[in-house]
Amino acid sequence: MATARYKTAITRHDLSRPARLLLGSGIFDSSATFFDYGCGRGEDVALLTERGFQAEGWDPYYAPDNDKSEADFVAITYVLNVIEDRAERRVALREAWTLAERALIVSAQVTVDQNGKYQIPYSDGILTGSGTFQKYYTQSELKAYIEEVLGEEAQPVALGVFMVFRDKQLGNLFAAHRFRRRIAARRNQPSEEEQLGLRDSLEPLLEFYHERGRFIRKSELDADYSDHVQALGGMKRAERFVAALIGDDADRIREIREDDLLLFLAMARFQYKRHKLSSLPIHIQGDIKTFFGSLKKANQFAEFILFGLGEEGTIPSACRASDIGKLMPDALYVHADYVSSLPLVLRLVEALSSRYIGKVDGATLVKFSRRTPSVSYLFYPEFDEVGHPLLTKSIRVALGRLETEYTDYSERRNPPILHRKELFVASDYPNFEQFVELTKSEVNAGLYGDSTSIGTVNGWSTALRNARLEVRGHQLLSESNHNT
Repeated sequence: MATARYKTAITRHDLSRPARLLLGSGIFDSSATFFDYGCGRGEDVALLTERGFQAEGWDPYYAPDNDKSEADFVAITYVLNVIEDRAERRVALREAWTLAERALIVSAQVTVDQNGKYQIPYSDGILTGSGTFQKYYTQSELKAYIEEVLGEEAQPVALGVFMVFRDKQLGNLFAAHRFRRRIAARRNQPSEEEQLGLRDSLEPLLEFYHERGRFIRKSELDADYSDHVQALGGMKRAERFVAALIGDDADRIREIREDDLLLFLAMARFQYKRHKLSSLPIHIQGDIKTFFGSLKKANQFAEFILFGLGEEGTIPSACRASDIGKLMPDALYVHADYVSSLPLVLRLVEALSSRYIGKVDGATLVKFSRRTPSVSYLFYPEFDEVGHPLLTKSIRVALGRLETEYTDYSERRNPPILHRKELFVASDYPNFEQFVELTKSEVNAGLYGDSTSIGTVNGWSTALRNARLEVRGHQLLSESNHNT
């Protein structure tokens, strides 16, 4: 019996989650072509076209007369989970793969999104109340299924979203990009001579230094970079100009980029990969030669860090060493925006977690357990808006077993809440001073006397009520002042 698959094509007014993730991946630009296999009503095709991309799509119900076209990037978006016939499901995945010249983006429903209503077992999935079929996977099942059908590695992008690369260098670039830290530029003021007619040539070389942690090598000079270097008087003078502008910040930038590179290589080693230098993008080759001299030596450093995770005390020590985050007896809690600023050991722990589930959209805090090898992603949607946001859900990844545990707090009558928000972030976080002032006010009011009782909505409400106080936004007010 064929089910009404077309009913699963919802109407959207924004890009699908897989399309948004592709745009933010660092490997997709306006020169690339895109094809949506099973495009439904065609929103992704239309919205990408509006943004200047060359995008086409095909769908057996909504666009059956369109050609199935080859493209740099092909997406098969939430299609596998609505095909009830197992053989047809495999055919669809393989056909989408044959169209992908550089990469295939595969997405399907995973169990953490499952709604328990109206589920009737059917084939290897369920029938919904509207007569549609849904096949739910765990993250590991979906990865294994893609790899078994295509015979290629599936790299997780997010829960239920994977990329499969035909272009292996592009796959390496994607993996490396995931582990790169954003660096805020700190530049010395250029001299008048440097400013005079040289700014246009200096800027691209400065950007390169911030992106790579080093000056550009001769082997990387394409036509544009060659022109900039020549305008500055050659390689040695250009390097001198850049060094003068970056100044004392050079060591910090280099250290960050060395860590980024070691993280990339350690993750490859975790997957039993040994890259050949020639298989890596040219800029990564340059990083390896500049920082370590050879790929062999770089891999030795990466393996030392990776294998060190198994030693007792490594992760707890890294938690104690972090100058960002709230350290508790059982875990370190840090805002998701600052994970890339953590010690390399903790960045590697989180990368191992994301290697399994990909990027966790919307997570506010990341919890690093000091007792078990696990990472938890905690969701506080109102973190920026209210003084004490509620926990709505969490996703815990047990690294030893590679299992996820999902907990929904949204319907609980007494969910956990946050205090001392400034401890989870750095001083450059927006509204940091507001967080600090609120905590000071609450400490001075004696509200933190019993920290064990105020960690939930009910306990905190009781403490405020007894003190005849309330919190509005990030202000502590007396009930009498508020009432007047």
